[in-house]
Amino acid sequence: MKLKIVVTWAILVFAGALLVSCGKKTALVPPQAIIPVPISDLAYLLDENGVTLSWSPPRLSEQGERLSGIDKFLVERAVYDLRDFCDNCPVRYTEVASIAGDESGVGRNQQKRTYRDEGLRPGHIYFYRVKTGMGWRVTSRPSEPVSFRW
Repeated sequence: MKLKIVVTWAILVFAGALLVSCGKKTALVPPQAIIPVPISDLAYLLDENGVTLSWSPPRLSEQGERLSGIDKFLVERAVYDLRDFCDNCPVRYTEVASIAGDESGVGRNQQKRTYRDEGLRPGHIYFYRVKTGMGWRVTSRPSEPVSFRW
């Protein structure tokens, strides 16, 4: 009798844990359906105080579907002293900025985005690239980099 009660309780606890932990299920979405295409028009403008990067937000996913909204843009930079830089060496980027995206929906706010970087050091080469963030750990492939000597 005691064994029957213990087994019954164990089954109820296990079933309750499954019901509570499963949550609401939705249809599976392939990753390419939500990953934005890489930014294709990253450009830079130099002046006496620094650099301004500009780009257009992507409108489509890698699968060609319209994006519902962009959470953020991640700006990455690499800086090398010209004396230490080699053309064939890999470039190591670090994230320098996270810029708010258009969470209200892609297409409603399609103006170019910008990032300003000042305090550049003479005698250095700078590389920049931008990724689009669509939520927790969902980012596009990086844009083609832009680079210049300061």
